[in-house]
Amino acid sequence: MELTPLTVLDKKYTVRRTLEDSSPFDYKYLGERFNSSEEVIIREFFPAPLVRRRAGKTSIELTGSDQQEAFEQGLDYFEKESTVLSQLQHRALPKGYDVFEANGTLYRVRDQHPSMSLAEGLSAKGTLPEKAALTIMVPVLEALHIAHQKGLYHGSISPETIRLLPDGQVLVTGFRGAYLQLARDLDTLDAFIQPGTSAIEQYTPRAAQSPATDVYAAAATICMMVTGTTPPEATERLSEDTADPMELLVQDADAFTSPEVRDVLLEALRVDPSKRIQSANALRETLVRASKRYDDSDEAYVVVPVEDDRGPAEATVISEESTESTGGSKTPLLISAVAAMLMAGLAAWLVFGGEEADACTGFASVSINDARTCYATYQDERPVEVTVEGIITRAHSDYVRLQDESGPLGASGIVVRRTAGPFHDAINSGELAAGTAVQVSGTLSDFNGLLQINEQNLRDYEVGDTHALPSPLEVDLATIADDGLAYESVLVRLSTLQLRADGPTFEQQSNYVVAQDDRTATFRVQRPSETELPGMAIPEGTFNYEGVVGQFQGEPQLLPVLRDDLILDADGE
Repeated sequence: MELTPLTVLDKKYTVRRTLEDSSPFDYKYLGERFNSSEEVIIREFFPAPLVRRRAGKTSIELTGSDQQEAFEQGLDYFEKESTVLSQLQHRALPKGYDVFEANGTLYRVRDQHPSMSLAEGLSAKGTLPEKAALTIMVPVLEALHIAHQKGLYHGSISPETIRLLPDGQVLVTGFRGAYLQLARDLDTLDAFIQPGTSAIEQYTPRAAQSPATDVYAAAATICMMVTGTTPPEATERLSEDTADPMELLVQDADAFTSPEVRDVLLEALRVDPSKRIQSANALRETLVRASKRYDDSDEAYVVVPVEDDRGPAEATVISEESTESTGGSKTPLLISAVAAMLMAGLAAWLVFGGEEADACTGFASVSINDARTCYATYQDERPVEVTVEGIITRAHSDYVRLQDESGPLGASGIVVRRTAGPFHDAINSGELAAGTAVQVSGTLSDFNGLLQINEQNLRDYEVGDTHALPSPLEVDLATIADDGLAYESVLVRLSTLQLRADGPTFEQQSNYVVAQDDRTATFRVQRPSETELPGMAIPEGTFNYEGVVGQFQGEPQLLPVLRDDLILDADGE
């Protein structure tokens, strides 16, 4: 199920409606910024085979307890792709990317540009001459070359992902390289096949994508523009007994002005990826040299008139009325511009009006336990803004855990995450280390249940004196298995544990079973930005654990941060 209209994201965006061209791994929304009412496009990472959203909820949950590793791997793919996209600069690439966590997943936001898809332009225009097709495709190839240099592949170039702007520019949207990686892991590549433009390596999980994958799609898109025909699928071109249908299509096209352009396209469209033109830049250069008509002074809008609207791919919306708890079906729903404006005004009223201030607004100072209570009470109604202070128990790379003496256990903890900036630098320089007192102000959120002050939600911090670490709470595994959420982000100690694991060393983003007597629990090894354990030898005998407790969607986990969290001598000596 998609987010409903008026949903507020990251205190900066309001969802207005769901757009039609979502994928099996995301929802795409039209939204707007609070401070300016400028329209934005919001992509929500939502891999339907792994997660669901229940009616009336904004957070997502896994469809099964064994899906955590695949989901977090997909998140990692999506985050890396989004981070690179936000750093790329080219006239054919969207600007204003913003990436943030919310509702247990990740969001990617970009500016919304009045435009129409190339597919819609071709539907109105029919076919285009060679000169026109190259006028559109040359800046696309330039943008792809820049992305490839940063290790980013598009994975879905087609008339649906190329947009035409009113000022004559083109825009490359719909990057899905991250989704293709996850689809390979899940063996669901069929859901991402683009008829006629997907290369052969996109049909099998055993083959890797490369710049040549996007080269194939770009050349196929040029053929589609010129011939008005969807090219044959790559799987239809494998027979050695019959003529290649792609070659027949290209050679018969009257719109090409020179045999050289046909030859270049056929080189880019070879089925074997190793025999293709290997880079977007090489394809661009050879096409420009081969064409007798291409003129780089022409703009795309000269070729295909562009209406000043969003085009069907960014204006058609889908229903929010499904009550199913899974991804659900999508049915058309029209919402007028006037209604959208009214909803935007109502959203602002809901966010900023009608609430009395209390201890959990305005970054008031509270204990960590009170902060947890506030979040549990108000998380679905408004942002929970707090200032808390405590002693750092674990600090590594992007994360710190801090704890105070509040709550019924005599200890309460919280996670603070920052991947860049002064706070992150202070972790890695040792200024923010175990035993350091720190005061942090920020807006609370959770990642699949784990309470945190995350990334841009950290408003301010102040470093205090160094203290002795809080004494870990002595617990047994039965307590963690049955009541572990009460110990979330708190330092604990467990004795005489044993791991049930295959392989000699710990692997990142992996769950292991830890046992004590007849009870078991999850022992989670995160990525290197969260833990030192990847590559460490897995203990063969018993050991003690002195570290923090985490959770994932209500399941408590032992969450080691340091190698020293595992005391290999079971007597602790």
